[in-house]
This record gives sequence, structure tokens and C-alpha cells, in this order.
Amino acid sequence: MVNFTYYLTVFDFDIDLFALHNIRKIRPFLTEQATQLLVQALVISRLDYCNALLASLPSCTIKPLQMIQNAAARLVFNEPKRAHVTPLFITLHWLPIAAHIKFKTLRLAYRTTTGSAPTYLHSLL
Repeated sequence: MVNFTYYLTVFDFDIDLFALHNIRKIRPFLTEQATQLLVQALVISRLDYCNALLASLPSCTIKPLQMIQNAAARLVFNEPKRAHVTPLFITLHWLPIAAHIKFKTLRLAYRTTTGSAPTYLHSLL
């Protein structure tokens, strides 16, 4: 059995927090739109990469990724640490990590059944 706990706690968490820390240093010199582009390119894209593999994991394993996404949303809008992130997610058009994982998995299943997915996936049906 593959253990994703090590991957989630060591690899993604440290690198993404480091990227957020560096963006926070230059945040006073950036516009909100430029900050959003940087966060999406350097942090959110890493959270999104291969996260369909995490679909069946418990929420305690997904929580560190959600904390990174929350910090990224607060950074984009320059909000304090205790600010609620739900309105920020709505403004950014982001889903929480668990919902995004489910969405990607369901979208892949839909595309596979309708024939718009790659042929190697459609041939597995």
C-alpha cells in the first residue's frame, strides 16, 4: 500500500509554505491581480497536481493542503490570519481542496463515459 502521508507532510507542505512566504515578502509591491497570478502559478498548481490520487484519503490527511490553500487565499487579498476564507474562495472561484478533488475525479469519469477523454481511458471501460 502506498503511504501518501509522508508525501503530503514533507514534500508539498514545505515547498508550498516556502513559496507563500516568498510571495508574502514582495506582496506590498504587487497588485491583487499579480499576487493572484503568482499564487495560482506557484502554489495552487502544485496543490492541484495529481490530487485525484488523494480522493479516498481521510480528511486529516487533506487538512494540511487545505491550510495551504486558506493561507494562499488570505495572501491574495492581504487578509489577516483569522479572516474567513469562504468569501475569498467565492471571489477567487476556488473550491476547497476536498471538493476540488471530488470535482476532478467526477469530471474525469464524465469525460470518460461521454467519449471526450483520451482514448486510453475510454478503452478501459
